[in-house]
Amino acid sequence: ERLPGTSVAGYAFAPPPTMTARETPANLTVKTYAHADDCVPQLSLRSVALVLLRLLAIDRLDLGVAARVKLLAAGDAAAARATSAKALRHFAPTSSFPLLDHVGDDFFHLDGGAIVARDAAELRRVRFHRRMLVDHFPNAYEAALAAAAGAA
Repeated sequence: ERLPGTSVAGYAFAPPPTMTARETPANLTVKTYAHADDCVPQLSLRSVALVLLRLLAIDRLDLGVAARVKLLAAGDAAAARATSAKALRHFAPTSSFPLLDHVGDDFFHLDGGAIVARDAAELRRVRFHRRMLVDHFPNAYEAALAAAAGAA
């Protein structure tokens, strides 16, 4: 808005959510891309605080180590949330942190040689996946973009 008549366009690859409102200046266009299960676009203070509080809640449950590890390693997020919900009711895990979104209005997901328009709100919660770190590497993004370009 400072430079009337000037338009700015950009691309963001794997950005964490940083905006407190989904308001982008009229003269700014940003297309945001996230690859497969990349964890960085899911990381905000709010989402990380919630994960840590869930881990604390699971730790406080009357479960043996094997049962806790099984609960976390199974990848059953719904079961982990349900199991930890009882302990979480004593905390206000997200009230201290604002709900953050990604910059721009266009969000795309790169996976399997395709570029799919998605709602960035899907990434407000950390999803655990075995490739969540590897999918953030620059070569993973390069390969995904090359596959998408080859499929086009």
